[in-house]
Amino acid sequence: MKNLLLGCLLLCLTSGLSAQCFASFEAHGALGASNAVVSTSGGNGQWGFNNRFGIGGSYRISPLSWIKVGFQFNGYHIRNAALDNLRWGTQHDGQGGFDPNAPSGEDFDLPMLNHRYVEGMVSLRRYFSQYVSPWSPYLEGGIVVGGYGTTTTQSTTPGDPPRSRRDPDLNGTALIGRAAVGVDWQVSEIFSLYAQPTLQYHLRDINQASNRREYPYQLSLEIGMRLFAVR
Repeated sequence: MKNLLLGCLLLCLTSGLSAQCFASFEAHGALGASNAVVSTSGGNGQWGFNNRFGIGGSYRISPLSWIKVGFQFNGYHIRNAALDNLRWGTQHDGQGGFDPNAPSGEDFDLPMLNHRYVEGMVSLRRYFSQYVSPWSPYLEGGIVVGGYGTTTTQSTTPGDPPRSRRDPDLNGTALIGRAAVGVDWQVSEIFSLYAQPTLQYHLRDINQASNRREYPYQLSLEIGMRLFAVR
């Protein structure tokens, strides 16, 4: 709490504000779905479930604007690629080509991958109005820097446990864009709840040793609380 107050005071001094400084401690969790845009070698990915959680703080810099800083633990669950372009031997038409409408005769499923990141974020939150109480809608956008940890592979074979390892082909650092629209519910003078649909999109390829260019993204519903240190 002491560091939160000192950070709030520093922001007030550097922005030239002479009024009382407002700050809040925040915690959140989110559930949603994630996928990846793959520009080469296999087309787009397939959707998977994702979740994340984190903590942070917000600092008011104007009557309607707040800066949010924090960190979160995140996972991007995706499958490597769709199977639309695969052709099986059972689909051979006997004349040197393939009939994609013929049954494949083979069962095949791609494993689900979960790329795990620790992410630090900085966002600007802008409220539509100062007087929409107790409900206050807002827009939020910012930048996330992610540190890659491990990739968990969920086997498609029944009974096989998930396997986790650090993929040497993935970049250690990720740059991610973040955008959200949300609403605050002011429960009391020092406590509020919020909900916001949020999009996070990797702005650069996560691969460093492959011709497969991959840009994970996720859509999730983030729900959290704000506890005001100074009110």
